[in-house]
Amino acid sequence: MQKPFTKIYISRQGGAALLLFFMALFLAGVTFMLAVIPNNTNQLKRQSQTTQALAKAKKALISYAVSNYYRSNPVTGTNLQGWHGYLPCVEGNNADLSNEGRQNGSASCPQARKNALGRLPWKSLNIDPLKDSANQCLWYAVSYAYTQSSDLLHNADSPGMFDIYDITGTKISSDQPEDRIVAVIFAPGEQLSGQTRSSAVDGYPCGQPRDQAQPSDFLDSASGINNAVVSNLNDQIDSFAGIYAGQSNEFFNDRIITISRNEIFDAILQQVDTVSGRPLLSVQLEELGKDLGNCLVEYAKLANDQLISVYATPTITETACLNSAPQYPACQSTLNTCINADVITDGECNADYIQCRNLARASCMPTYYSKYLRFPWPAQINLDSPVMTDDFRNSNNYTDIDNSPSLFGRFPFLVNNSNVKLNINPVSIFENCNFNDNPSGPGANFNLRLWNDWKDQIFFVAGGDFSVKLPNTTPTPLTASIPACNTDCPQILNTVSGAAEQYAGLIIISNPALEPGVGAPTSASLNQLRRDNDIEPAVQNFTEQKGDITNYLELNNAINLNDINGNLQYSNPISPHNDPPVAVLPVSINDIVICIDEDMFQQGLPPVTVVTVCQ
Repeated sequence: MQKPFTKIYISRQGGAALLLFFMALFLAGVTFMLAVIPNNTNQLKRQSQTTQALAKAKKALISYAVSNYYRSNPVTGTNLQGWHGYLPCVEGNNADLSNEGRQNGSASCPQARKNALGRLPWKSLNIDPLKDSANQCLWYAVSYAYTQSSDLLHNADSPGMFDIYDITGTKISSDQPEDRIVAVIFAPGEQLSGQTRSSAVDGYPCGQPRDQAQPSDFLDSASGINNAVVSNLNDQIDSFAGIYAGQSNEFFNDRIITISRNEIFDAILQQVDTVSGRPLLSVQLEELGKDLGNCLVEYAKLANDQLISVYATPTITETACLNSAPQYPACQSTLNTCINADVITDGECNADYIQCRNLARASCMPTYYSKYLRFPWPAQINLDSPVMTDDFRNSNNYTDIDNSPSLFGRFPFLVNNSNVKLNINPVSIFENCNFNDNPSGPGANFNLRLWNDWKDQIFFVAGGDFSVKLPNTTPTPLTASIPACNTDCPQILNTVSGAAEQYAGLIIISNPALEPGVGAPTSASLNQLRRDNDIEPAVQNFTEQKGDITNYLELNNAINLNDINGNLQYSNPISPHNDPPVAVLPVSINDIVICIDEDMFQQGLPPVTVVTVCQ
């Protein structure tokens, strides 16, 4: 039988061809992979470069917001201390190479209530220019309340003014004002169709002078959101878009990173005072409270001098005291001995001398000395009520309320109504107390900066016995030879004994808001929100929350709104005798309470410290 060799041969030939086909296919695949892997690797490297640049910029900005408290302006030499949480403005829009990378130092950046957009001010951040994978410098947008040119309220409650979307128009950021974005950093990427970027100019780290770099030639638009524009309207919430979760679009390649309010103030709250070891912000707010207390004391003394001249007839003049009281020569002798001993400073010796003379004067003239110490009216709690439509951000709106029904309110900046009652004339409560350069602050304007930024969180209780609320005609004098409460003064529980102690007045500073679920069971302030209708869009219909005291204070401090006679009991955050005990829930109250002693002229022995953190 003939063997079918032809079939076998054809079959073998077909197998060899098939093998050659697969080998060719394999080699083609390997060739393709070898071509693609470098491209993917390069793409990952480019993405990593951009990611790192954005992260470095964010870290530098948060560091600036924290360290700016200690900073002096390297260009002007201006002391910036007292400014917590401020970010730099965008790079200045000029062609001067020496200003390349510096923030815009003009008052127009940003305008009072408008956000700002520009290149990242790398030199003001004390870093090298940061560039993305396309070798483009980063861009930056900042909410107006977070820049130093703003003279508006700025503290841990200040909301960001940016909403964030992906390129499909889906909102990424929260709808809640507390969680809006404060700042956005942009990596512009490669030039896209329709964009024109001028050729690089020698010597300019970002390629072009800022005045030649138009935002629209670097930043893109998607789903109706234009990254190259911020609104020219006051209190406007601007929107930006970025690529998220691997999205891509041939007409959009901006990558972004954001900064929130909490990221800034969480970092600030971690800063420690080098002397006390306590949170720096709390220490400085305490110092602010004590300085405000001293301003109230000086105001009360001014009122005292005026009322004495009208209603009291001294039994002996101060000149007669100088001639007859043996204490005066003794004071001078003590001063000379103190200075010659050189144990303490001359300033401390002089302070002791003044104290000695005060005691001698009080002893010589007990029948009328310091009988009419009077505090001003407090300001309104709710500045944006139906009766008052004032902006919480403006210091001039913190005005004393004539015949206020409560002696508990916000701290008054303007005191014209009280001045009329007392026939004195300081324009503001700060006028007679050197508030601007008080030595307890670490630099010029320190106090005014803290006051300006935290004023909505500062409250005041006037004891009824020390209040201008007393009648205009023949005001009731304090009966003791050393000023003391007759019947109406606010009370604080002593931290040791638990006994209620009276004070001429209190200043209460609220501190950052307590978060949901943190407060004590009996506290009305479990979820403190401080939204402001002057900022939030009317369409969102947020309830005005800055006028609600329970969004600021806790325990008794939150329920004494109608302290008609200025004699209710207030809660001390460091006292174990609060109800409920603070020791049980240490975060149930974080108010700072400052006590003003009745003996404002320090007539008693030993002399009291008139204004202190309540103990």
